[in-house]
Amino acid sequence: MRRLRRFFDLSGQQRWLLLKTLSLLAVVRLGLWVLPFRIVLRLVETLRRKGLPRKTPSCSSVAEVIWAVKTTSRYVPEATCLTQALTAHCLLGRLGHPAKLEIGVARGKDGALEAHAWVEVAGETLIGSLPDLTRFSKFPPLDAKMQRF
Repeated sequence: MRRLRRFFDLSGQQRWLLLKTLSLLAVVRLGLWVLPFRIVLRLVETLRRKGLPRKTPSCSSVAEVIWAVKTTSRYVPEATCLTQALTAHCLLGRLGHPAKLEIGVARGKDGALEAHAWVEVAGETLIGSLPDLTRFSKFPPLDAKMQRF
C-alpha cells in the first residue's frame, strides 16, 4: 500500500516514465528468455532509433531514466544487468541522450567465464557499475555488430 501511495505522489511525467520503463523492461526480459540475443538486440536498436514523437511534452533527464530503470527492475523477475542495460540504452536513445551500451567478459576467481553489461554516458557508467569493471574485456561496439546481422 505504501508503494502505491508513493507512486501516486509522483508527478504525472514520472509515473508515465515508470510505466513506460516497466513495460520495456518486461518486454526485453521476456525477449531474452525466448529469442536469440541478436534478434532482441535488433529490436532494441529499432526502438531506440525511433525517438520521441513530436508531441511529447518534455524529455526526461538521464538521471530520471536511470532512476526509472533501477526502480522498475526490482519488479521484473531476473532483470539482469543485460536486461537493465538494454532497457536504459533504448530509453536514453529514444529521448535523444547519447548512451553507449557495453558488454564484456572476464574470468572469475574460479576460472569460470563471467559476462557483464553496462551503459555509459559521457564516459560515466550509469547502469551496471561495478568496483572492478575494468577487468572485463569489452566486445566490439554493438552498432558495428548490428550491420552484420
